[in-house]
Amino acid sequence: TGAGNNKGRGLRAFQSEKDEGLIPKKKTEDEAVEAAPAKKARGQQPDAVSKLTPPSKPISRWSDRLSFEEQLEDFMKMPRRGMYNRYLVLGKLPPELRTGENIWRLMQPVQKDIVQVEMLTCFGKPVAHVTLRSATAAAAMHRLCEQNHKNLTVAFAPPRKATTTLWLGNVDDFVPRKSLESVLASYGKVLHGLRYLPARTCAFATFGEVSSSIAARNSLYGLEVQKNQYLNIDFVDDVDAQAAPPD
Repeated sequence: TGAGNNKGRGLRAFQSEKDEGLIPKKKTEDEAVEAAPAKKARGQQPDAVSKLTPPSKPISRWSDRLSFEEQLEDFMKMPRRGMYNRYLVLGKLPPELRTGENIWRLMQPVQKDIVQVEMLTCFGKPVAHVTLRSATAAAAMHRLCEQNHKNLTVAFAPPRKATTTLWLGNVDDFVPRKSLESVLASYGKVLHGLRYLPARTCAFATFGEVSSSIAARNSLYGLEVQKNQYLNIDFVDDVDAQAAPPD
């Protein structure tokens, strides 16, 4: 069915994030990442997984060729398992907030983390899609909107563009690296191998073709890599992967 036939469900996407528990209330993602090594140091090692098994079919049909309405519908159907990302969509925009520059000015506490503001129309309404540098920054902007700009609607959103490089979150020392590399290679050639950042519990994979990174993202998002620990995946620019990986 086309995006226009799902108008009611699509508009509810702006109001469902809080109910799904995606917004961290007491612990930020940075704190969660920092707490993980301490927990393992006390001997609470997660159940070992020797081999990762990808799903039999993709859990997302995301493509940069889809309309934003279609991307949003797809995103809301994904089993996100409490994970969040670095994209937000703002709705109920008054006339004075219908430019990217004005939205950027309004978000002064997080301005330095805003990468792009794209003005779009979603189900006939003006919205803003905001890309931030990290999921932590997106969570901070989400809270800022909820607390200081209650006239707006805010929700986590899908990406708008794909790149050949993927950020892989929740990749700690207990995730079987050989198996992870093998699973990723099944979607296309990975250039120069995976780049691991153990201190940030993440890794980066750069594919030779963007179609390969899209296929990997659409299939492996939410893959269980340890008991109750799931793979988070996002597109990043290669320069971001080299300089400041997303949280």
